[in-house]
Amino acid sequence: MKLKEKTEYLWEKYNFTPKKELGQNFLIDPCIVDRIIEISKLTKADTVVEVGAGTGVLTERLAKSAGKVIGVEIDEKLCQILKEELADYDNLKIICEDIEQFCFQKRFTQSQSVKIVGNLPYQIASSFLLNLAQKEWIKFMVVMVQREVAEKLLARPGEKKRGTLTVLMNYYTIINRVINAPPQVFIPAPKVRSSLIRIDRKENR
Repeated sequence: MKLKEKTEYLWEKYNFTPKKELGQNFLIDPCIVDRIIEISKLTKADTVVEVGAGTGVLTERLAKSAGKVIGVEIDEKLCQILKEELADYDNLKIICEDIEQFCFQKRFTQSQSVKIVGNLPYQIASSFLLNLAQKEWIKFMVVMVQREVAEKLLARPGEKKRGTLTVLMNYYTIINRVINAPPQVFIPAPKVRSSLIRIDRKENR
C-alpha cells in the first residue's frame, strides 16, 4: 500500500480529520522517508525523539532502526492511531504532549546521546531548534522545516536573511540542507515549501 493510500486509510479507520490550526501535513513520499532514515544513520544504541509522529509513517521506520524511539504527538486521535497500529514495537513509546511542553531535561541525562527527527511547525521551529542546539546531549537533528526557516539558518555573512538566529545556530551547530520538499509530498499539501535539514552539534560548545 502506498503511503498516501495508507495515510488516508488510517484517517478513515479512526475518523480523523487533519487540523489546520495544528499545521498537520503528512509526509507521503517514500523517497524522502528513505532519505531521512539514510542520513540519520541509526543503530540499536541510539535513542530518537520524533517530533510530530503523525500516523506513524516515519515512526515505524525509526523503531525498526533505533534502539529506543519516543514519538511525541500533540493530537490525541493520532496518539490513539500510533499506540494501536504500532503496538508490536516494544522499543517505541508514544507521548501525547505538545513538544513545546516536553521536558527534555527530565527525560535525558547529559551522558545520553539523543537524536531528534521530525517535521517542525513553522511557528515553533526557530525557538525549538535554538533551544535544543544548546544542549550537549543532542547529537544531531534531522528536521523538516519551512523553506524560509532553512534559508535563514543557511544564510551567509552579508546576506539579508542572515540574522541573530543564524549567528547563534552557527555558533553551536553545523547546518546542511539535505533536500527541498515541494508541497505535493504532503497531504494535505501546505501552501509553503519545505526543506529537510540536518543539524550537527559542534563539539565543546
